[in-house]
Formats: sequence, C-alpha cells, structure tokens
Amino acid sequence: GSTGVVVIVDPGKRMLHVGNVGDSRAVLGQLLPDAKAPRWHALALTTDNKADSPDERERIELSGGTVMPMEGCEGEDAGPARVW
Repeated sequence: GSTGVVVIVDPGKRMLHVGNVGDSRAVLGQLLPDAKAPRWHALALTTDNKADSPDERERIELSGGTVMPMEGCEGEDAGPARVW
C-alpha cells in the first residue's frame, strides 16, 4: 500500500493545509505555557484512512471495489483488510 502526509503552512493567513493517504498521520505539538510547568500537547491533524472503517468501506464498495484481507495458503485471512 501507499501512505503519505503533506502539510503546507500559509503564514500570511496563519493556516495549515493538511492531506493524508493511507494510515499515516500528522500531529501538531502545541506548547501550553504555564508559569510553573509548561508542557506539550499533541493535536491530531489527520485521521487514519482504514479500508475497513464503515465510511471508507462504503465509499470503496459504492465505487465497485471490495474490501477484504489477502487469503493465506490454507484459506485463512492473512494480514489487514485490503482494497481489491
């Protein structure tokens, strides 16, 4: 499969443009100032695109695709769900 994340920063508009494919993710580290103990907070910018999530499965199947894992030598599921 393929995965990738791109983040484009527009400093003039103080805006981030984020795109992702597959199960890669982008996380923004946000410094929370505190006079006694400043700390970092992780802010998720993307969600994983999993083929077997209900919304993604529906989109794939409506487009004519099938979502299922590969089949092993003895007919068992081998690995995660894939798009066929």
